[in-house]
Amino acid sequence: MAKPDKRVKPETKQKTKDKEQKHPGGRPTDYSEDKAQKILELLMSGVSLNQICKQDDMPSRTTLYNWLADARYSEFLNKYRHAREIQAEHYFDEMMDIADNSLNDWVERETKNGQVITVLDHEHVQRSKLRIDTRKFVCAKLNPKKYGEASATVNIEANSVSIKPSDVDNLSIEDAKKALME
Repeated sequence: MAKPDKRVKPETKQKTKDKEQKHPGGRPTDYSEDKAQKILELLMSGVSLNQICKQDDMPSRTTLYNWLADARYSEFLNKYRHAREIQAEHYFDEMMDIADNSLNDWVERETKNGQVITVLDHEHVQRSKLRIDTRKFVCAKLNPKKYGEASATVNIEANSVSIKPSDVDNLSIEDAKKALME
């Protein structure tokens, strides 16, 4: 014998013009100076574009990218680029704060015999290192002239080789000459 259906059925709506109310819609798509200024301020204070666009009162990433691509909003594009440079400055300052903060580097642990000892919290130290490395990477992308890895070009007998500063420690002038002569 079949069991009776106990699911609750949604009430059907009457579609009359008087009773039907339209939902105001989703996220904003129309450009406004106030909204644009708020986005720029948030970026400059270090808030990521993902976090900004997740807010209900903010446009989606697609809408924001459309604004940036639209020639009518070229002033917004210039301000956006400048805000990203300032965001890199914010991240640079954060790196210094993270590096200087050793508050949670040490933790107390209880040994098997009940003695409490203070030990280095390797997980916290590694997490801090990751946070700094991520910010360094982002700074280099946001402002490569200032925070990107510079390279030097060495000319020897009309040949040239590009050397990154990180390679200099492991590369002697003799090695560079040999590489150019090959």
